[in-house]
Order: sequence, then structure tokens, then C-alpha cells
Amino acid sequence: MDGRDSLSYGPANQAPSLGDTDMEIVGRIFAGIGAAGVLCALTFVSILIGIIIHGMVILMAGKPIDGFFQKRGETPFEPGTIK
Repeated sequence: MDGRDSLSYGPANQAPSLGDTDMEIVGRIFAGIGAAGVLCALTFVSILIGIIIHGMVILMAGKPIDGFFQKRGETPFEPGTIK
């Protein structure tokens, strides 16, 4: 190999030790927990933003809806009129 040593990661026939496989399992468990946490956080934030935006639209649409019903000859609900 033209005077250079080849890159080696250790003997090819060496089986992984018990500690290596244990750490791999722990790493996979933490990776799964982390992925589930990220997905749950994204879902929560998406739902929260959806609720906030819908609430803002509903609150801002009160006057135009009241005007629509007044044009049709109906009396819109006014707070404090329930007996």
C-alpha cells in the first residue's frame, strides 16, 4: 500500500463486548424517548397555536356577525339581557 498503513478500527473478528451492547441498548432507549418527546412537543405546540388562532378569530368576528344578524332583522345577543 505505497508505504502508508491502512486505516484500522481493530480486529475484524472481535465480537462486541457486553458493555458495548448494553450502552447501545441504553442509547437506543434514550433516542426513542427523545424522539417521542420531540413529537409530543410539536403536537402540543401545534394544537396550542391552533386554539389560540381560532380563539382570536372568534373574538374578532363578533361585531361582523352581530351586524349580519341585525341586517336580517334579528336582534343579536347582548350581554346582561338574560332574565
